[in-house]
Amino acid sequence: MASPAEQRLPELTDQETREKVSHWDRRADPTAPLTDTQTESVLEIRAAAEAALLPAELPIEDICSLTSRSLRSAFTATLPESTEEVLLQGFQTLELENHRIQTAQQFFSWFSKLQVQMDQDEASKYRCVTRDALQGYQEQCDAILSDVNAALEHLQSLQKQYLFVSTKTGTLHEACEQLLKEQSELVDLAESIQEKLSYFNALENINSKLNSPTLSVNSEGFIPMLSKLDECVEYVLSHPHFKDYPVYLTKFKQCLSKAMLLIKSHTVSTLQNLTAQLSKRVPAAPKVQVSLVCKHSFDTRSDCLIWLFHNSTK
Repeated sequence: MASPAEQRLPELTDQETREKVSHWDRRADPTAPLTDTQTESVLEIRAAAEAALLPAELPIEDICSLTSRSLRSAFTATLPESTEEVLLQGFQTLELENHRIQTAQQFFSWFSKLQVQMDQDEASKYRCVTRDALQGYQEQCDAILSDVNAALEHLQSLQKQYLFVSTKTGTLHEACEQLLKEQSELVDLAESIQEKLSYFNALENINSKLNSPTLSVNSEGFIPMLSKLDECVEYVLSHPHFKDYPVYLTKFKQCLSKAMLLIKSHTVSTLQNLTAQLSKRVPAAPKVQVSLVCKHSFDTRSDCLIWLFHNSTK
């Protein structure tokens, strides 16, 4: 088999080339007539093409079609069996197993179809890869979208629950504030009532002390008891609109009368003891009547009793 370096176009003489070029202008009205310069250019191109080698990738059978039938037969006879099988498979792929390339136009048509087929095969491979990748991305996006929708639904549910709890919390807060306000008012009211009741509750304590047989006018708690009794009488007198005003006023006055009787008894007893002691010291002296002249003015009976108590103990 001849090497690619030896595979050249068939040699044509200048005369044959001129005849072929003149055949181009042989028509009466040619579409694109050649000028003399263009004709010379064709001759120069032919001369340059004689020295150019054919591409190694060009099928040998195509070279044979471009030259002559005899040359094609010679090259075909020297092709190895594997090369013929490869070429046959290529033509079968292009659906050209029953066609032969005999002209340049057929070669260009075959080459164009081959290029389109190669582009389609290459694009098909990338399309498959891209389609698989895009399908995977689409599945991932669908999964993410599903998760996002689920998260949005969950967030909407949480928002509804938050609004519900917030509303209930606000209502509870307002109710608590109202209860605290009412509690504060009730505490103030209870303290006020307790303060008012303290004067009435003191009645029982004062009455029990006055009725006690061990009570003495000289005891330390007697004077504070009289002061508390005087405060209670003044408070009851300043609130005549109370329901049990007459009852408690009477009871407090009774306690005051008991205290005055105790002081009177203690004063009389003290004066009698003092008279007896003076009589023992001066037996021959005539009896002198003891009298107390009070030049003081008192606001309450308790003040008078306290003054008498202090003077009787001197």
